[in-house]
Amino acid sequence: MPLGSQLKALIGFLTVLPLSGDLTEAARGFRWAPLVGLLRGLLVGGVVVASLALWGSPGVAASLGVAAHLLVQGLHHFDGLVDAGEAVIASRAGRDAVAILRDRHRGGFAIGVGGVFLLVLWSSVENLASSLGRGMEEALLITLAWGEAASCFFMYLALLVLPGPPYKGLGALFKRWATPGGALLSFGLTLLIGVGGVLFVFREMVVEFVAGGLVGGFLLSLASAWAARVGIGFVNGDVAGMVGELGYLGVLLGVALVL
Repeated sequence: MPLGSQLKALIGFLTVLPLSGDLTEAARGFRWAPLVGLLRGLLVGGVVVASLALWGSPGVAASLGVAAHLLVQGLHHFDGLVDAGEAVIASRAGRDAVAILRDRHRGGFAIGVGGVFLLVLWSSVENLASSLGRGMEEALLITLAWGEAASCFFMYLALLVLPGPPYKGLGALFKRWATPGGALLSFGLTLLIGVGGVLFVFREMVVEFVAGGLVGGFLLSLASAWAARVGIGFVNGDVAGMVGELGYLGVLLGVALVL
């Protein structure tokens, strides 16, 4: 069954779960990635909720939640954020962005990008854990799960709208299979997960929750896509990872602001 093989390949590609699949199948089925994002988010949210129950500290829960977010993806998207972020910033100083992307060494820009991202992400999760961690654990779980699902849509959108890389690689493979119809399906899944989750746990504030998360996610993901377009000129795996990570952060910030 094509959908089954595509989902298996996507789980193996987007998580550290021990499933394997063909990368071409993962690229062809990337429009279904929000479902894998939902799985990742439930794992991350489960860690945060369990930590609150065990220790009662939003700070500890946020620290373990950020660690779980990084580990469940195998740090791939975070690595893309650091690589692409360094290339974008360095390009403004006249350096060759493509050469920086290919360089496996990390400079001060990369450390700064990664450090700021982790600090703001920790603050966002800690805020959500403080607001929703007492009597609203299901809402906290759904928020984190929806953020992961939405991040996959934002990656798909970046692959669709940005020019492809001038060389073969994962970015070119996934760019090849990105279509407007696939983006609509991916967005529909993201919207369904968000609205369905809010209706399940809140039964109110549906518009505020979904609108806040989407506005925050779109603002940060589109800003990062624009920066990549200007500074690098194309989308590759690193750029898609950067857009996904910042889209995830934007969703959490947006939800935190409306709660």
